Amino acid sequence: MLIRKINSQDLDRISSVCIDAFMESVAPTLQEKGIMTFRSIASIESLKSRIDEDNEMFVYEDNDGVIGFIELKEGRHIAMLFVSPGSQMKGVGKSLLATVLPYAKSNIITV
Repeated sequence: MLIRKINSQDLDRISSVCIDAFMESVAPTLQEKGIMTFRSIASIESLKSRIDEDNEMFVYEDNDGVIGFIELKEGRHIAMLFVSPGSQMKGVGKSLLATVLPYAKSNIITV
């Protein structure tokens, strides 16, 4: 297991992890417009544009590569937290959250 800040080579896999988890867990409750909006937010281009913003972004890697992703926006908002469907319920999300909390700029973190 390795948790580290993201780099540009991770963007394709991060996008896939986010979209796969979203499509399995959240998308069935939404209309097509909501699904398309999320696909845009989780796109490689969107992720790339947010790297240079005031965001902390980390990935969780195992032997299969990137299986989790978290994004803390402006030190106060968890904008993204996704774990590959096959890797959920194994502590990946908890580990990512513990990693990003020291970067918080507020006592209150929103999701």
